[in-house]
Amino acid sequence: MSVDELKQQGNAAVKIGDYATAIQCYSKAIDIEPENHILYSNRSNIYYQAKNFEKALEDGKQCVQIKPAFGKGYVRIADSLNAMGKSDEALQALTDGATNDPNEPLIAQRREAFIGDMQNQMQYQLLGRTEDELRMKIAGNPKVSQMVIQDPTLFVRLNTARQSPNFMMAAQSDKVLMNVILEMMGMGAMMQQQEQKSCPNNNQCGDSCCQNTGGSCCSEKQAQPKVETPKVEAKPMKSTEEIKADEFKNQGNVYFKEAKYEEAITCYEKAFEEFKNITFLNNIATALLKQGKFQESLAKAEEAYQFGRENSGSSSFQEMAKSLSKQGSALYKLNRYEDAIRVLKDSMIEFRDKTTLALLNKVEDEFSAFKKKSIYSPEEAVNMKNAGNELFKANKFIEAAEKFTEGIAHLPYDLMDADSKVIFIQLHNNRSLALFKAGQIHPSYADCEKVLKEDPNHLKALLRKAQIERLRKQYYLSVETYQQVIQLDSQNAEAMDGFQKTSMKIHEMQSGQLSEQEMQEIANIAMADPDMQNLAQDPGMSQMIQVIQQNPQQAQHFLSDPAVSKKLQRLINAGVLRTGPPPRK
Repeated sequence: MSVDELKQQGNAAVKIGDYATAIQCYSKAIDIEPENHILYSNRSNIYYQAKNFEKALEDGKQCVQIKPAFGKGYVRIADSLNAMGKSDEALQALTDGATNDPNEPLIAQRREAFIGDMQNQMQYQLLGRTEDELRMKIAGNPKVSQMVIQDPTLFVRLNTARQSPNFMMAAQSDKVLMNVILEMMGMGAMMQQQEQKSCPNNNQCGDSCCQNTGGSCCSEKQAQPKVETPKVEAKPMKSTEEIKADEFKNQGNVYFKEAKYEEAITCYEKAFEEFKNITFLNNIATALLKQGKFQESLAKAEEAYQFGRENSGSSSFQEMAKSLSKQGSALYKLNRYEDAIRVLKDSMIEFRDKTTLALLNKVEDEFSAFKKKSIYSPEEAVNMKNAGNELFKANKFIEAAEKFTEGIAHLPYDLMDADSKVIFIQLHNNRSLALFKAGQIHPSYADCEKVLKEDPNHLKALLRKAQIERLRKQYYLSVETYQQVIQLDSQNAEAMDGFQKTSMKIHEMQSGQLSEQEMQEIANIAMADPDMQNLAQDPGMSQMIQVIQQNPQQAQHFLSDPAVSKKLQRLINAGVLRTGPPPRK
């Protein structure tokens, strides 16, 4: 098999995400042509997509070793290093690439993207992602807090800088703002020392430092600004074919803006005939998408990407990313969400673009909603409930719980109507009972709480909740839950029996019938509850606890006060506060 055939097979494998096969094909091609730098570059990119960054780095280095003037090889190296968290080395690789291949536009694009990402990361670390995070960072730095208090406009300027893509450049024109940012970076004191060393008050040199101290030569210095000669970069000459192609493209763009998509496509096709360039194929795919010809647009975008891979020397990563992004747009319109998400993620690997990222987020959100709608089926939920009930009757409690779980999965919460919510409650209650019977009281309790969130007066869920609280030695909770049931149904025998048993246990605690170890265990269980912690640590309650511990007889006095009796009784029921004789030994 020839190198070209192996490349085609490898590219086809990449297209469907089969990176192992693609790597195998390119490895065979390299065995045939070991000095072909393009093969190493392409395999490096495949390793990168497969997230094997070490191998991608090795191939990138081998690529530029064979051909040092091949700029894309340095981009492969930089991408790999950046993915490994070595951003400084990645930038150095791009610098080396620019030295060896100054005409490769992708190097400058990558450098700009890397620096932008680094600046964004530093910006987030310094100023936060939101206004609230910025306030927290200011509050955590006493010196900066004082500066903001002295100058209330400073917060507005900081918040504006936080939202600016070039916040350091914006800060350079605002000396106070720059000082604040340096302070937040922890460099305030160091910069102040450097200024003092480099800027003594008797300096009359006329530089910016002298201008700050009012040197006599400031006006002369300011009157003679430096004139810098702008650098003019020589642009490579375009061929006659390329110039003609650009003319067709520009005419196509005019038609595109006028929504004359058929005419635009004709112009882009003529441009591609004159000069083979991935951009023209991407433009055709976009115009087809605008026409609603999603399948044709997908095919053209796939053709563009394939062209880019086969002509990597003339196709930038950015244009290849656009090809993938347009594939994603077409797939999204065809409701092929999973395929769209896959190629959009591939596009982000080729080149990180904000528009593509926004589309990816949109498709993922819609796919999530689509999956919910697809699975939503109250009828299937009822079938699962009935199947679970049959298993429950056969004492197969775990299997029954699994069926109830399947039923719940068919009822996404945000899609339920009143009727399906009734089924939702029944399924959770049934699963709670099945789990309880299987001895799994903690997940059973969680299901009780879900039922009660929807129906606070659900007697069966309340009774099971109270029973589990008693089993968990949370007597202070259990007695209150039983009281809630009795208020709803004063003749409920199960509630009255449970209330009496729980009250008896509390009496045993407070009458010295339990050991110190048992009392400590019950109190520890109660204090694991955040609500109980807050209650015990309340300043007013803490003072009462101290008084009662010194004189237990005072408990009756406090309990007669309606304002505190309920809270105090809860502490007693929890075993946190002891009012009776000491525990038995």
